[in-house]
Amino acid sequence: GLLSSAETKGTDFDSDGTGILIGVSRPLFWRIHGALEYTTISDSAKNVNSLPDAGDNPVKAKIDRSNVGINLKRDLGNDMTVYLAYDYQRSDANVPLYDFGQEVWRSGVTYSF
Repeated sequence: GLLSSAETKGTDFDSDGTGILIGVSRPLFWRIHGALEYTTISDSAKNVNSLPDAGDNPVKAKIDRSNVGINLKRDLGNDMTVYLAYDYQRSDANVPLYDFGQEVWRSGVTYSF
């Protein structure tokens, strides 16, 4: 596990954030390596949000994000790897632009040189 903290400074989007990452990775079968991870991050804005869709009563943004990811990869030899990954991302916020859920699939072949 990993605990992180961040602070951004500027004008409109200043925030304090805290996050946790927990994961496990291990060989599975047929030279496939698997990883499972969970991330949660909480951000609190220091200033009122000025986005156009903030509505009639702009607020300081409060965003809680979480992600669950599953990754599989297999070494093909000759410096090549094939991978398949899935993430479910959820963002709960009091500003509509930042309130969403999404699924992300990725796959590909990598070559190291």
